[in-house]
Amino acid sequence: MKQMPFQSRRKVLYQTMREGDLLVLFAGAAVHRSADAHYPFSVNRNFYYLTGIDAKDARLVAVKTGQEIRETLYIARPDPEREKWDGYMLTAEQAKDGSGMERVHFLDQWSAAEAEWLIHDHVKTILLDLEPLHPAHVHTDARHYANEMVAKHPYLRVDTIHDQLWKLRTVKDEVEIDALRQAIAITHEGLSHMLAGFKPGVREYALQARFDYALRLQGARENAFESIVAGGARATVLHYIENQAVVQEGELVLFDLGAAYQHYCADISRTFPVSGVFSERQRQVYDVVCQALEETTAMIKPGVSFTELNECAKTILADGLMRIGVMTSPEQLPTYYYHSVGHFLGLDTHDVGDRKGTLLEPGMVITVEPGLYIAEWDIGIRLEDDVLVTGDGHDVLSMAIPRRADDVLEWMKNVR
Repeated sequence: MKQMPFQSRRKVLYQTMREGDLLVLFAGAAVHRSADAHYPFSVNRNFYYLTGIDAKDARLVAVKTGQEIRETLYIARPDPEREKWDGYMLTAEQAKDGSGMERVHFLDQWSAAEAEWLIHDHVKTILLDLEPLHPAHVHTDARHYANEMVAKHPYLRVDTIHDQLWKLRTVKDEVEIDALRQAIAITHEGLSHMLAGFKPGVREYALQARFDYALRLQGARENAFESIVAGGARATVLHYIENQAVVQEGELVLFDLGAAYQHYCADISRTFPVSGVFSERQRQVYDVVCQALEETTAMIKPGVSFTELNECAKTILADGLMRIGVMTSPEQLPTYYYHSVGHFLGLDTHDVGDRKGTLLEPGMVITVEPGLYIAEWDIGIRLEDDVLVTGDGHDVLSMAIPRRADDVLEWMKNVR
């Protein structure tokens, strides 16, 4: 069987396990919507990171006895009758090929396996993906399983392996970086297709539809997140996703969007003038944001902190706003800039990782996204790139997507 990145990732994680540890990770299930309908299934990202398997209800189990790790993937047993309704199910051979795991069992064998772990493998601790407690995280498969096992076997200890998974996922391997590059390239094409229909009088959702159509044509089956298409004053709302209004002559439209490729997320922001030209005021603000983007990006290298990047962006934005007469003091900046300058990027758009306590390392991928939001001028501008930290600096993965004002106008002219 060929060596796969999932095998290498699991091997590193297993090195953190102790004798008597039992690791159980869940792929998750489709969330119930109403009546007999469910939302589309979206695999747990930690499970996918370690297995490459995108199948609901699947489970990864690894038990450590002595120095040996025995790992097993559990999947639903293919059911010909069910397949008539829901499509083909993952087979054991497909699961072996996709994950690099030799042992693939079916979920109807789970109960018997549990007894073996507890009696013959002398399991003492169950390791689960228990995220820091948040109301949205209470009803997870991992929490249900923890409660169930402790109720049946009160001598067992439950611990989380979430932090170890975070550390692994924060530094990307080449397979992940390639997937991110592809997601960004697809996003670039989607923006170009959107710009071909960008004109006064069009609704924001129509522009979003053009972007989404281009993504599907290129094989991106999902968006990285809900697209933001915000014209005029609506662009001063950070997470405006209604995308219902008509864009008007003379407005700027802020786009914050991205394709997901093999679940890896692009996250790109660009701001365009509907009329194909910037007003003097719009251009002044745009150039300040672009300067903040470029100078903050230039700082990226191993050993730099998110705090340093954010302070750089804030200094440039404050100086720029005072220069053009919007502010008289740096203390006024929170009125016009009210988010941090970036975040980790990967299988999640706001990817795992501790931004407060982490210094950048080679292999990390982050966003840089300064913005200015001047409600009294109906101007919201955000520019965002995706950046790989390298051994001696950085690589802007989204460099091919124009960002400077004159380049943006030329791009618009060429695709319209």
